[in-house]
Amino acid sequence: MSACYLAVLADNTIVIELRGLRNSVTKTPDTGAIVAVTIKDDEGASVTGVQWPVMLSHDSGGNYLATLSPDVEVIEGHSYTAHVSALGSGGEKGNWRPDVKAVRRLAT
Repeated sequence: MSACYLAVLADNTIVIELRGLRNSVTKTPDTGAIVAVTIKDDEGASVTGVQWPVMLSHDSGGNYLATLSPDVEVIEGHSYTAHVSALGSGGEKGNWRPDVKAVRRLAT
């Protein structure tokens, strides 16, 4: 099963990962999928600061990754939903909708 991970950090780079994407027939890592993401606010509007959707690049072993600029307009304490979609190399479709709250990274 694939899992979608993201951290939304206000005024920081945002990393979105889709880990373990597999072909639904062969169960092998899908290294040729098309994966895209759009981050939406609690009213369903795409956040500003980047042209959506953003494509995730294959990293290794069915893992896909996108790094978003700190220019993405997220507000500390607000909730967002990442709309992640994948079209597998065999034509399979997958969708993930993880909810996340924007936090501020503090140096310690």
